[in-house]
Amino acid sequence: SGAVGAGVIIDSYHFFRGGGTLDELAHVPPHDIAGIQISDAVVPPESDDYATDTRQFRRAPGEGDLDLVGFVRCLDILGTDLPLSVEVLSREFDGLDASTLGRRLGDTTRAVLAHARAGASHEDGDETYRPSATSHDGHSGAR
Repeated sequence: SGAVGAGVIIDSYHFFRGGGTLDELAHVPPHDIAGIQISDAVVPPESDDYATDTRQFRRAPGEGDLDLVGFVRCLDILGTDLPLSVEVLSREFDGLDASTLGRRLGDTTRAVLAHARAGASHEDGDETYRPSATSHDGHSGAR
């Protein structure tokens, strides 16, 4: 919007469920990104109702079908330097104590981040994001 202090929160669940592509994300000016939320989901959705799916069927990062490795790589290439918040709303986790849930989400999120930042190549079967066009700042490809 150009307003001082305004920005967008990029939520992996809504980004992918809304049809966003990593090439589109690569063109978002990093100074416009105010926050990043990460969760996973299966494809196709477990519920035809968007509200039900988003509130009951999100998965821990790395336990679904979304390209979270590509998502993280893209945000890294943009140069974002923001905290990543894990937002997993799921009835699967109902009844788990906070310590158990925290460990599980921490472990799965760290595994996704490690994979994304390890620089895996297409030769090892990794078909995740590599920029296909020039990014918003004129750079192309991974830096």
